[in-house]
Amino acid sequence: MMMFKRVIFIVILFLVVSFNFFAQEELRLRVPLRFAAGSHQASGLSKENLTLVVNGEKREIVDLIKRERTMAKITGLGKNFILTFHMTEYSSQVKKGISYFVTEIIHPTDSLMVVSPIKIYQINVSGNKEKMIRDIAQLLKNDCHIYKKNRAAVEKNLRRKIKDLRSVLNDRLENATHRGARQILAASQFFNTFPREFIKFRELSLLLDTSKYRKIIDLLGFREGERWWLHFHQEEVAALLSYIRAFTRELEDYVSNWESGFVKKLANLKKVLSISDSFPVKRVLETIVSSNLCYNVISFGGIKIVDQEARETVTSGLSRILTRVAVGSGGKKVGTVNLEQGIREIAGKKDTYYELIFNFNGKIEKKAVKVTAKKRKTKLLYRNGFEQEKLEALVHYLTWEKVKIENFSNRKHLVKFTLNSFKHHKREKFGMLRVKIELFSGQEVAVYSTHNTLRSSQDKVIIRIPLPEKFSGAFRLLITVYDLLANSRVSLDRNITI
Repeated sequence: MMMFKRVIFIVILFLVVSFNFFAQEELRLRVPLRFAAGSHQASGLSKENLTLVVNGEKREIVDLIKRERTMAKITGLGKNFILTFHMTEYSSQVKKGISYFVTEIIHPTDSLMVVSPIKIYQINVSGNKEKMIRDIAQLLKNDCHIYKKNRAAVEKNLRRKIKDLRSVLNDRLENATHRGARQILAASQFFNTFPREFIKFRELSLLLDTSKYRKIIDLLGFREGERWWLHFHQEEVAALLSYIRAFTRELEDYVSNWESGFVKKLANLKKVLSISDSFPVKRVLETIVSSNLCYNVISFGGIKIVDQEARETVTSGLSRILTRVAVGSGGKKVGTVNLEQGIREIAGKKDTYYELIFNFNGKIEKKAVKVTAKKRKTKLLYRNGFEQEKLEALVHYLTWEKVKIENFSNRKHLVKFTLNSFKHHKREKFGMLRVKIELFSGQEVAVYSTHNTLRSSQDKVIIRIPLPEKFSGAFRLLITVYDLLANSRVSLDRNITI
């Protein structure tokens, strides 16, 4: 386990890319595509009822593939998991949820990022489940304690500023003229500094620290496996908000008799206090959808809301917003006191989306992507563009040498080939590969499938796969090799005669 102190590789995979290294085809880009919430989708999508425009030029849609995935299903490539935590303590319920996730959901071929309230960690996923649980528990306990302590100090400072201004406003010891000038000066200083300090506190403590979201995407880089995000959100009442709102009502009596500039400043302070309105829903949702992440929320805490004002002070008044982000990315939001049950519920949900495929035109430049459906009521979510630097890095990534399938032969029901150029573990110096063999009849019906995972310290591996004697005639053979350390895959498609 190690903490990422800086992002070495700054490129984000906004468009998932596929390239066949064995057939000299054009480079193809795959854009994750989803229905917006409430959008008309009864008849699904087809490439015939979509229009693709790149930099103002209409482009051909090569294919549109419908994808389905569930978190609990084991896939050829390992999954990429992200766990984020917005909470002030590592409770027993959180411990149960994490224990269930580590023992029942995640596998050694998966990757895991844990984002505490203050830091981002890359966790080494291994077969030692107990160690993983202990490591995650320790870092969350430490960081939650620091987060809670720092947040309390900032809240104390904000309350002190209000207390100091209230003291000046209520001071009756001086003459009216001198007192009025002193009150105006104190109020002016308050309006100039307090909103900025509260915004900083709001972004880091009351809302989610979305600045981390971009770093998370950066750290995922070009990993090809499924991407699953679980956000654990502690429901809580922010008493500070009620305290500030009560004080703004006091200020109204004063500023109504002062110049109009103070009325505007008070209105701005009230706007700053609108927590939910401050969350960048559109930007966050676009970032998550464009990176093909399935974002899910498990809220917990069991708050009892007594009145409307208390309802507005609940930090997860973000609940509606988090639900929008989750649903928009194919995930869901679960409210529960049992985190294990919440994870079970999310793991059983099916995520359905589309991949729009088009050919890259060879031009490395800033591009704007627009996808529209012929049905006016159909609204789509997708990545609407990418920068030149990101596209250049993307093309560079495609030139990297990946695992290769070479020296293929088929004789007497024995398939033989060589694997090389696969990634090796830095310390232990071994590679991990999963090899899948599929046989299809002339009608494209799968008649045989086998797979195996192997670990090798050699640079090359010779694979020999015997095919069942009962098969004879013409078939299509598909070999898929997953480089589990590099999190990439490659395929070889051959028509063979047995």
